[in-house]
Amino acid sequence: KIGVTTMEAGLWDQAIPSFRHAIALAPNEDSYYLYLGSAYVEQAQVAPDAQTKETWMEQARQTFERGWALNPTNSDHPRHLGRMYRVWAGFAAAPQLREERLRKAWQAYQAAVRLSPQSAELRVEFGRVLLALGRADEAERQFRKAVELNVGGQMAQAYAGLGDVALLRGDAEGALKAYQKAVRYNGQSVLQEKLRAVSEHSKDVKLRESLALVYAALGRTNDALKALQAAADIAPDAEQAEVQALMKRLQH
Repeated sequence: KIGVTTMEAGLWDQAIPSFRHAIALAPNEDSYYLYLGSAYVEQAQVAPDAQTKETWMEQARQTFERGWALNPTNSDHPRHLGRMYRVWAGFAAAPQLREERLRKAWQAYQAAVRLSPQSAELRVEFGRVLLALGRADEAERQFRKAVELNVGGQMAQAYAGLGDVALLRGDAEGALKAYQKAVRYNGQSVLQEKLRAVSEHSKDVKLRESLALVYAALGRTNDALKALQAAADIAPDAEQAEVQALMKRLQH
């Protein structure tokens, strides 16, 4: 209980010893490994240097895998492992290493979805990993399945995922329509997710385009144009035409 309380307060460094102690007392309680692994991941995200991040993430990997081995039918274990690899992929400087970690996230989420096929949240998370791997058709299937499951709390992110798929395919109109559906369910969560992603991947032109279209879906045209101008400032020559076309579309 102490570990959970400190973790909820964001005191990850204080939560870790408590979870380690709990595991020492009850090494076969698989849920403790989920808590400890999650604390390691959070510590990695605030670590001051790359080596420390890697150390925390490796400990998280080992912890999640131990918990999963204790309870192979609980989808929370591969789900947390998949989340961990997705975060870890964001730390990778080398594109090859990033893709390798995303593939491992894909494998973990595939296992989780097999165990809990009716989880809309899992489908959305799996779709995001597939999208990061450039597997748009597979990502679309996961997002559409999430929509079919019709879980209120996930509808906004499921439609936002469909918007991302459309934008990746160059279908700005389809993307805007999907984002408009998304913001009807929960505009604030969709916008916050986009802002967070852009802050973490500031050189990603597509992300800035998607942020612009979310602003447009919310009726915030000026903010949308500012986001597109930021995209234009960093876009290579090959992508400038697409950004400029979007700007013209939103100006009219």
